[in-house]
Amino acid sequence: NQREIGEAASRWQKGQGAESAVVISADKGVQYETVVKAMDALQKAGVQRVGLSVKQGGG
Repeated sequence: NQREIGEAASRWQKGQGAESAVVISADKGVQYETVVKAMDALQKAGVQRVGLSVKQGGG
């Protein structure tokens, strides 16, 4: 949940430099709202660089 993401982000950032980045990778089944909430929790925890990883499906 969002609180757990924020807590994990805070712990992660304490061990990283200020310029470190977090990359969120989710499959197409994840709701957009869930990704936005994760990004918000990371920002509130002080993570300044957040990226999204997109994997294109085969076809």
